[in-house]
Amino acid sequence: MGKGTKVMMVSDGNGVPIGLYLDSAQHHEIRLAESTLKTVRVPQGYRRRWIIERCFGWMNNYRRLVVRYDRYLHIYRAFCLIAFIIWCVNRRISANNRSAIRSW
Repeated sequence: MGKGTKVMMVSDGNGVPIGLYLDSAQHHEIRLAESTLKTVRVPQGYRRRWIIERCFGWMNNYRRLVVRYDRYLHIYRAFCLIAFIIWCVNRRISANNRSAIRSW
């Protein structure tokens, strides 16, 4: 298995990542999509490609995720999850700041 990685992601309606599946880049995407959808419960017909594309664009802000430097897939997955956590915390903080401004 080489360092080529396919990243498959599921997000909610707001673009918050809720499912992640990583595998070798040698597998066909339809098999990976089925494995990815098994990680979360997704209603039928609820798919918006632009939200996922926005998530991948956001992931490119993290230099560590743009190119896979890690030899092992579980290490790369851990950095993806850390990036998701940072993103969710930042969204929560900005939402709290907006609500504080409105209360003034």
